[in-house]
Amino acid sequence: MTYAVIFLMSAALAVPMTFFAVGLPAIMREAGVPLALIGLTALIYLPYALVFLWAPIVDGRALNRWGRRRSWIIVLQLCAAGLIAVAALLSPGDGVLAILAVATLVSLFGATQRTALLGFAVENLSQSQRPWGSALLPAGGALGAVIGASGLLFLYSSAGWSVTMLAMASLAVLFLLPALGARETEPRPADAASGLQPSLKRFFKRKEVRPVIAFLAPLAFGVGLGFGMLQPRLVDVGFTLDQIGMINGVFTCAALFTGGPLSAFVVRRYGLSAVLPLGVIVNVAFLLYAACVSYWDLSAVHGAASVVLFYLGFSFISVMTNTIFMNHSAAGQEGTDFTVFICIYWLLSMTGMACSGVVAGQFGYGAAFLSGALSVSASLSLIRRLSLRQQEQTATA
Repeated sequence: MTYAVIFLMSAALAVPMTFFAVGLPAIMREAGVPLALIGLTALIYLPYALVFLWAPIVDGRALNRWGRRRSWIIVLQLCAAGLIAVAALLSPGDGVLAILAVATLVSLFGATQRTALLGFAVENLSQSQRPWGSALLPAGGALGAVIGASGLLFLYSSAGWSVTMLAMASLAVLFLLPALGARETEPRPADAASGLQPSLKRFFKRKEVRPVIAFLAPLAFGVGLGFGMLQPRLVDVGFTLDQIGMINGVFTCAALFTGGPLSAFVVRRYGLSAVLPLGVIVNVAFLLYAACVSYWDLSAVHGAASVVLFYLGFSFISVMTNTIFMNHSAAGQEGTDFTVFICIYWLLSMTGMACSGVVAGQFGYGAAFLSGALSVSASLSLIRRLSLRQQEQTATA
């Protein structure tokens, strides 16, 4: 049941996020909404960028008797479903500001739920189960992204706004069902006697998180350098938007669903300390392949393959980094620590994405992918500082 909660709630959070962030701008433009208002859809991302600020509150208390994690997940998911249902009464042409307000609130609920979900995963999965749980987080997100960015957009084109909103609200409730019947593990007692409350200060004071952040810096920045130029390069080499949609939807989703379980299997079988260098090397290899495709102007098939392989490598390393985040989340503030790790990772990735455009504009797409490969490879020298082997020995002792 824990695996079902992690997978389906990850999908549930991704559905409205991707629809409002990816599909809504296109719908609004089709309805004649001014570009200035469409630009406000960027506000949807804000709660996910700032959620670490109130993550300790989510870690520190329950909303009701349903449990410290489940209470936040269930209450906020029902609130999000209700808001989305109310949005069915609005129009993307006339009710733009109201729809943006709904989308931002739903994003706020989702970001907050994610902290509770991450804490739920850490508390309810044993050390040996965490690689599989780490695989289900991005796999559920991939499923939700396909539904939100493709399925619901298709439904809108055929059935209209109101039906689409009601369908999204129904999915929100449907994906919640496993959480309603799940059992929640009691909090670990390590910090109970001290009376310490979850806080950001506690996270940054812990010496063991510093090597993790040092490892993440070149890895996440390099991934961002590569990711930022994947889609623009496809356009420049002649792919149509329909073809790009097919690559991003079907083939990329298949890569994510393949790479995640494969990574979880090898981590579970051989141990994170043995497999993590391989995960980094795989990502370096795929970025180098993308650079070669760009430098040598290889065929369109190679261009599409480089995108799919990039996502395959990303899903492979995501399982490993998520497992590291779980293992380095302190007792009593698991959701806070996991959330801060993810926020740091995506902040570094977004910085890399911003730089990728500058690099590609000055030196070409190949330079952006090559720079990404070099940055990711720099993380190899920092793996030995993570003390992964000691964690595995402690877990099996």
